[in-house]
Amino acid sequence: NLQNVLISGHSTHPDRLLVGIGEYGLDCTSTREFNDQIFVFSNQVILANRFGLPLVLHCRGREYFPPMLSVLQQHLHSADLNTSNEFLTDFENGYIGLNGSITYLKNIEEDKKMKTWLWDETILRRLILETDAPHLPPP
Repeated sequence: NLQNVLISGHSTHPDRLLVGIGEYGLDCTSTREFNDQIFVFSNQVILANRFGLPLVLHCRGREYFPPMLSVLQQHLHSADLNTSNEFLTDFENGYIGLNGSITYLKNIEEDKKMKTWLWDETILRRLILETDAPHLPPP
């Protein structure tokens, strides 16, 4: 059982406290098959729910956000602003992580929308900066 494997290292060490699951998710640049990524991610979501733990998400590749949201919604982002807003609406305690890819916007209109969105006071309180910036340019 994958869930047992994921928690086995912690259950044998009582001094280690499991405080969260992740960072995990889906990545278009991974060498792992998409279905394998979905399988492991789904089990981590189940595990987080089982123990009431926060889940730190990673999603790279715009096309991977809808499947990720689908997995999350069954059990409970390079996303565009609509997907980001949908995530923030669906998960009121969620945060959006930003990395260096927001500096690579090639479309002037998209850049303006992003800047306006980022300065919204409500959104600012729900953003975190990724530690992999600036070493993660868009795919």
